[in-house]
Amino acid sequence: MERNQLRNPDADSAIEVLVPLAFTFPNAGRLLTLLFVPYAAWLSGSPIEAGGYGVLFAAGLPAYFAKAQVALPFLLDLVGVPHDRFQLYIPTTIVTGKFDSMVSAMAVLAFALVGAAAMTGFLRVAPMRILATAGIVLAALVGSIAGTGALLAAMTDTSYRKGEALQRMQTSGAPSNAIVHKDQASVRPDPPDSSVPTLERIRARGTLRVGYDPGNPPFSFFNASGELVGLDVELAQGLAEALGVQAEFIPIAWPQLSAALAGNVIDVMPGVWYRPFWFSSVRLSEPYHIGTMALVVRDERRHEFASIADLRRSRGLRIGVPLDTNQVRASIAHYFADADVEFVPLKTNAPFFEGRQPELDAVLMPAESGSAMTLLHPQYSVVVPEPAPVRIPTGFGTALHSGDLVDAINQWIVFAKSEGSIQRGYDYWVLGKGAEKPGRRWSILRDVLGVGR
Repeated sequence: MERNQLRNPDADSAIEVLVPLAFTFPNAGRLLTLLFVPYAAWLSGSPIEAGGYGVLFAAGLPAYFAKAQVALPFLLDLVGVPHDRFQLYIPTTIVTGKFDSMVSAMAVLAFALVGAAAMTGFLRVAPMRILATAGIVLAALVGSIAGTGALLAAMTDTSYRKGEALQRMQTSGAPSNAIVHKDQASVRPDPPDSSVPTLERIRARGTLRVGYDPGNPPFSFFNASGELVGLDVELAQGLAEALGVQAEFIPIAWPQLSAALAGNVIDVMPGVWYRPFWFSSVRLSEPYHIGTMALVVRDERRHEFASIADLRRSRGLRIGVPLDTNQVRASIAHYFADADVEFVPLKTNAPFFEGRQPELDAVLMPAESGSAMTLLHPQYSVVVPEPAPVRIPTGFGTALHSGDLVDAINQWIVFAKSEGSIQRGYDYWVLGKGAEKPGRRWSILRDVLGVGR
C-alpha cells in the first residue's frame, strides 16, 4: 500500500480492526483441517459419497467456531466415520499444523488488505485477473488431489486388520492336548448314577468335559487356524490339568446348559453369570471374573447411551438382549427402570453386527465380549452407562449334585488367582496385552542414513 501511495490513516484504522476480527471467524487454516474427515473416511474403507460433502461443509463451517478438537469428533459422527479415527488427528497435527499456520497467515493478510482497500475506496475488480487466478488455483487443487490420491493408493493399505489380530490369537501358554468336539453327536453321556461322586467319575473317564460357546470371543471361539481358544478355554484347561485329567470341550447352547449338566453330557461350563435365572438348575463356583454390563451401539450414537439418567427417560428404543429378558432382568431394571423401551431376545448377536437387524438400536451384553466384537466390526462402540454400571460376577457352572467338583473348582480358583494365571489370561485375551508383537519403528538413522542396520 505504501509502495503504491495508497496508505493513509483510514487504511491503517481499517487494518487495525480487520486483523483482530479475522481471528474470531474460522479462517482458511482452521478450515483446512476439515480435510481430515474425508481422509479418515477413506482410511476406514468407506469414502464419503459426493452428496456427503455438502453436508460436511455446511455443518463444518459453523462447527469450526469451536476448536478443531471439538468440531472434528462431531463431524466424524455426522458422516458415520468410526470415532476411533480421531486419535489419528492428534499426531498428524505435527505435520499438518505447519501448513495450517501458513494458510492462516496468508488468509489474515489477504482479508486485511482486501478489506482495507474496500473500506478506503481504492479496491478495483479485474474480472480477467480473477478468472485467471481462479483457473490456476483450480488446476493446482485438482493436480494436488489427484497426486495425493495416487500416492496414498500406492503407499497406504486401507484394509481393516484389527479383527485379524483377534483371529490370530493363540493359547498364551504351552500347547494343550485337549479334545475338541465340533458337535454333540460323538459324545456319549455318562450313565445317570448319582451314587458315584462327580470327581471320581471324571478321573475314571480321564477327561473333564467342558461346555463351550463357539461364538463368544474373547472367552471361547475358533481362531484363524481352527483352534478353540479364549480366556474360558484356557482356564478350563488349567483346571483340568490341576485335576490330573485331559480337557474335553463340547459345544453347548446356553438354553441347553441345565439339561446338559444334569444329563452328564458335560461336567462344567465356564462363563456362567451369577443370576437368579440359574440358581434352581445350576450350581455355581466362586466367581473368577467380574465383568461389566454394557451396550453396543453404532459408533455415531454412543453419546445417546452414556448416561443412565438419559436411558431411563428413553422412548421408543429397541434393545437386543441375550437369550431372554429373565437372565438380564436386574441389568434392565438398573439401566432403564420404567422407560418405554422394547427388549428383543436374541439367540445370537451376529445379525446385529452384520447390519441385518437395523431395527435394533443397541445390544445389551458384557463390555468384554462387546469389545471383542467391535474389533471385528469397528463401526460399533461399547458404551458403559454411568454412573454405577452393572457388574457381572462369572463362575463355573456344574450340576446341582456336583458338590465335590465345585469344592475342587473353588480351591483351584483361589490358587489360580494367587498364582496370577487368571489375571495373565485376562490381560492377554480381554485387554490384548501381548496379542500382537510390536513392529520395528522407522528410524532416520537406520532407514535413511543406513546406520546400525
